[in-house]
Amino acid sequence: MDTSFFKTKGYARYQASHESLNRYVRFAVIAVDNLRNESDIESDLTDKMAKLMLSAGEKWPATSYPQPFEELKKTRLKITQSGIMWVYSAFDVFLNHIEGLCANNQEPDESVNTAETTDSVKIFDLYKKYDWNRKELDYLLPLFSFYTLARHCIVHNMGKATKYP
Repeated sequence: MDTSFFKTKGYARYQASHESLNRYVRFAVIAVDNLRNESDIESDLTDKMAKLMLSAGEKWPATSYPQPFEELKKTRLKITQSGIMWVYSAFDVFLNHIEGLCANNQEPDESVNTAETTDSVKIFDLYKKYDWNRKELDYLLPLFSFYTLARHCIVHNMGKATKYP
C-alpha cells in the first residue's frame, strides 16, 4: 500500500514511534550482549553487574545475581516482549487517530462505535464503518490476528500462551 501521500500528525507520530522503538531495541540488545560477552565466568559477570549498578548514576544498590547469564537471557526476551507491546500500542493509538479524524469529517449514519470494541476487531469495524475496501489488507489480517494474540499473551499472561480451545 502506497502511503507516501498520506500525511497526518497521527501517522507522523506512528512513524516516529517505530523509529524510536528501533533505536531502543538496538541499544538495549547491544548493551545486554556486550555485558554478556564481558566474561564467561559466572562470578566475574556477577561482580561486573554489581559494579555497573553502583556506577549507573541511579540510586540502585549493588545487586548480585547468582545466575547472571540466565538473567541476561531473560532480559533479552523482555526486550522482545516490550517491543511487541510498543508496536501494538502505537498501532492502536494510530487507529484511534484515524477514527477520530474520520468522525470529525464524515460520520456515517447508523455507525458503530469502534472505541468500544475489542482491539482485535477494531480495524475490521473501522473499515466496515466507513465502507472501505479491505482487499489490499486481507492478506495481512491473519498476521494481525496472530500479533494481537501474542500481545495479549505478553501483557495479560506474563508471556505465556494460553491454551486455545
